Amino acid sequence: MTLSVSTVLAQSRGARIVPDDGILDGCTVHFLKADYKTPESRYPCGEWFMPEPGDHIVWLEGKNRISPMWTVVMVPAPPAKNELNSRIPMVDAATIVVDARDFPAGGTVRMVSLSHDNVTFERRVAAREQASNGVLMPAGMQIVGTFGADGRAMTLAPLVTLKAGERYRFAPAPLKEHGAILALLDQPHRGRTADTTVTLRRPGVALRADALKIVQQRIYAVWYSVPPGDYTIDVAGMTLDNDRAAVEKGAVTTIRAELKSNAPGGKDKP
Repeated sequence: MTLSVSTVLAQSRGARIVPDDGILDGCTVHFLKADYKTPESRYPCGEWFMPEPGDHIVWLEGKNRISPMWTVVMVPAPPAKNELNSRIPMVDAATIVVDARDFPAGGTVRMVSLSHDNVTFERRVAAREQASNGVLMPAGMQIVGTFGADGRAMTLAPLVTLKAGERYRFAPAPLKEHGAILALLDQPHRGRTADTTVTLRRPGVALRADALKIVQQRIYAVWYSVPPGDYTIDVAGMTLDNDRAAVEKGAVTTIRAELKSNAPGGKDKP
């Protein structure tokens, strides 16, 4: 999933990336293959390095600091003539810890930062040891959940807002007699704003999302404590290819869908 403007990196000296405030102490550059099949590589900020060819998710980390979003870098195979010498912003960070007993076998822990306007940081952790040691996320409101090998959410933590420097230990939200929904909805184009409404419906019931984040073409929506039953998801002015959401007692339902405009010609209604 790409949530930032891509950068093409052609290799000469390779890459040199620094935080935009110039503070290098404890700062590292993280390069993660976009297919998530290999562990991330780390390099010192401010020094030249030669990343492997391929598509990478890139961010910076420092002491209680992290980039507010990904940058996607495409590294071509050599030979090449150009190089990347870039500055990336950083914001306050908090640490999220997942106990090894809560880490899903063969799955991942995923985190989505909701607090910075027009950008988001979605992080996927595939290593049990890394999750139990703690990983940085931008401070503010977070969606945190465990996902199975099929990419569907297994458990979600209650929504939490973290301050800079805090450590938060993941714990699944108690669903008991209810269920939860995590919806990841892709829009046909950019332009939707924070005033877009996303509603979970069934006859006589209309539930606004407990958390909603709209970034570029992606909508994140979460509902907790939903009575079991069959629902539809209504996004103002749009329709879903498959808008049915079946909620089961004690379980999380994951909805991934493409949105289409209701208006003729594929354009939104005013």
